[in-house]
Amino acid sequence: MNKRKWCSRVICILVTLALLLSLGIIAVPRALMIEAAELAEYTATEIQGWLIDQIESSTISLTTAPVVSLDVTNQTMVINAAVTARGTTVELNNLKFTFDDTNTVGVSGEISALEKSPRFSCEAEIECEVADKIPQVRAISNIVIAGFAPSLSPSTISTIANTINRAIETSGLKIESLGGNLTGITVVTDGGAKLELKWDGGSVKLDVADIESKLNRAATDALNQANNYLSTGHNDGKWSLSVSIGDGKLRFEAEASGLDRTIKIENMDIYFNGAIVSFVDALLSIESKQTTVSGTAKIACTNYIPSMAMHSISVGEEYPEFKNWIEDTVINAALMDTLNRLVVNVIADTDLSCRIKRFNNIAIRDEILRIWWHEEAPPSDGSSYYTLETSIFGIEEDFRISSTGKILETIEVSSEDGMYTITIPKKTICLDKNGKRLKNLTAVLDEDPPQPPENAYIIGLVYKFGPYGANFDPPITLTWKYDPQALPEGVTEENLTMAYYDQETGQWLTLENVGTPEKDIITAFVEHLATFAIFGYITPPEQAIFSVSNLRIRPLEIYTGDTITISVSVNNSGGQSGTHTVMLKIDGEVEARKDITITADTSRTVSFIVVKEKPGIYQVEIDGLKRSFTVEEAVAPSPPSRPPAWILRYYWIVLIGAVVAALLACLLWWRRR
Repeated sequence: MNKRKWCSRVICILVTLALLLSLGIIAVPRALMIEAAELAEYTATEIQGWLIDQIESSTISLTTAPVVSLDVTNQTMVINAAVTARGTTVELNNLKFTFDDTNTVGVSGEISALEKSPRFSCEAEIECEVADKIPQVRAISNIVIAGFAPSLSPSTISTIANTINRAIETSGLKIESLGGNLTGITVVTDGGAKLELKWDGGSVKLDVADIESKLNRAATDALNQANNYLSTGHNDGKWSLSVSIGDGKLRFEAEASGLDRTIKIENMDIYFNGAIVSFVDALLSIESKQTTVSGTAKIACTNYIPSMAMHSISVGEEYPEFKNWIEDTVINAALMDTLNRLVVNVIADTDLSCRIKRFNNIAIRDEILRIWWHEEAPPSDGSSYYTLETSIFGIEEDFRISSTGKILETIEVSSEDGMYTITIPKKTICLDKNGKRLKNLTAVLDEDPPQPPENAYIIGLVYKFGPYGANFDPPITLTWKYDPQALPEGVTEENLTMAYYDQETGQWLTLENVGTPEKDIITAFVEHLATFAIFGYITPPEQAIFSVSNLRIRPLEIYTGDTITISVSVNNSGGQSGTHTVMLKIDGEVEARKDITITADTSRTVSFIVVKEKPGIYQVEIDGLKRSFTVEEAVAPSPPSRPPAWILRYYWIVLIGAVVAALLACLLWWRRR
């Protein structure tokens, strides 16, 4: 075979291989390509366009038409109804109107949203009239919402009344009259319960069917106008929103006008730290009323399904009464729960999905929002480990730790006097509050510790460990000595215990610990950093006193159908035996409960076995202690190996390069012939 024929065949073979490679890559299933991806990027235009599309495609439906009942005995009319939007249902339950044969109407009722959110009641007295067949609210007084009586100015009440009136006008609701002024409303028996409207010139009686018909017509008209507002309002300038990215933040702004009112969200600058998002002092305004809003949340993705959990929300000092109400413990928790469930409904209703299977980092680079799953890169010095810097009991030392937070050598540090020792076994996972490897560890003397519980003394020194929020798996060991000769009068070694200070509750909580009086030692097992001390009780309390600590979840990540063990330590530091109910809550719902009896001055571990069939991030709470675990959908065995990611993206360059290289090789060979 001559060289010319050989070269031509080589070229054909290389071109054929390159084409097969490119066709093979093009034929890779889309799901496979998504699974191979480790990074997804979003521009501000994409985010804004998606938000606008979702609003325009939203629909509000009348899930339960208004149902009316009249009670002659109590002179009341009750209405029940429900509407649904984006998978979220809002119900008007027992909306009760009370009549007294005048044109003053008492109103009370409940609004229920997202099923498991708290219910809010509203009571008010409303004076109404009918002008040109259209009902109108003339005055409102005595407003009470969920036990909170807001101090509303006359102008604010007038604004509320005007807003209701414009909504009534917009709905098209009309009531026939006989002329003159409306003088009274009552419920009468006339062949069945009927609502009687009295006028200067006579009266009109409406039966239940007629009232329901009018309300249904008004509700349907109102929903049609609302849906039209959503679908066309952006183009008509009735509502707008904008998203921009720059200076390391995402800015969101929105404005909506309706019923002669304008609502704005301005300067909502969203920052990202890992998977934590936060915004500070976003400006919320309704007409001339303005207040600032701040909040934090965690965003995650499991098996392509995104999730968001609100961590905090607060408002500014502009309206102290409103601020106090929003930040009330019960109200704030209910608000968090409502927002979280609303997000779940929206995600489910819109089929929102991530472009990658999971991520734990969000950042802005070059005016693009990027999400990715980040396994920390090796240290720049070429070593296979990182350094955990410690400053414990005044002793500074460095230890080796892996990128995943695994301690590569046992850490044991004692104070100079030998009274205090911390031990972290090799292979312990040490993570900070954001779930990243621990970079430093400190223990400093707390010279002004919080006050101890009643009938207790602090024995010895108090040490504050940091950083706050760091956690360990399995728990680490604190071994603290004490001087029995220095115990206060009335304190015995049997009444000694170790405790930590919970910053969130502002209380000292007892740790799971073991006393060894013959060695003057107390050993405690801790899974998080806090301020630690030994307590000595003068006399044991007469009643049982329970404290719960060391919430453990093993493992933290499972697949659907797998079991997970959740346990806590329950301590009775009182002087009598007692029974304590340990209640396990998952996502705010009671999952299980156990009643345990603990004798005086002893501890017990209580465990629960949990199985979850749906993927997601589950929030666990037991007696105020909170942690979370992740359930991922069980996956099939890994697919066959595929071309490197750079080939997936640049296969056409590989194709051209292979052809050019073959041509050059043959050309050089031919010229040397």
